[in-house]
Amino acid sequence: MKFPVTLAVKDCTNMVPRKVLTKRKLLAQYLLLYPIYTVIALAALCGLLAVAFGWSFSYAKSFFLVSSIFLVILFYIMNFRTIIQALLAK
Repeated sequence: MKFPVTLAVKDCTNMVPRKVLTKRKLLAQYLLLYPIYTVIALAALCGLLAVAFGWSFSYAKSFFLVSSIFLVILFYIMNFRTIIQALLAK
């Protein structure tokens, strides 16, 4: 089965300017917002798993603490280069 191929022609006269993140916003995004979003999503996931599998509160809390620390540290390791580049940018 062949699908029709269309070529997209870019109109350079009506280009929308891209948003440029300032150094402060970029650092806030990588150092605060993304880790906070990760922890909030993990809390919801732990609550869902606790209800689904009948975990006790202490077990769910321990799982949440260990996994959130692990994921936040992993996030910082994976984005270390971007964070350093943002810190060193003028």
